[in-house]
Amino acid sequence: MAYLRLLYRMPLLLLHIFVGTSLTVLCQYRPLRHLRIGGRALAGRSAEWWGRNMCRIFGLRLRVSGTVPPGPQLVVANHISWIDIPLLFSVAPLSFVSKAEIERWPVIGFIARAGNTVFHQRGSHDSA
Repeated sequence: MAYLRLLYRMPLLLLHIFVGTSLTVLCQYRPLRHLRIGGRALAGRSAEWWGRNMCRIFGLRLRVSGTVPPGPQLVVANHISWIDIPLLFSVAPLSFVSKAEIERWPVIGFIARAGNTVFHQRGSHDSA
């Protein structure tokens, strides 16, 4: 049964990575970023769409209690794995704080920069 799940999830994952991620990153750039659809910015909607689809592909069922209030907020989450990022993206448009090394990673670094990630050099008080 697990093999069958892998057979149908792998093409969905590849499609989402190549097409969905490209569209989401494109929506983060200036001309499209502040375009409003249904009262919300396209950048936030596309990030939420990307996160929800990633969770669906991996078979995660999302249950949300409450809402994230509008305006600047600080959300602190106990980081367990990489899947936390799409899961948090699926709830609200967020920016993340990441270790500085990720900025230099080929694809992930580009996506992180497009998502307004703040990069922190561990052990450096200047980057805080």
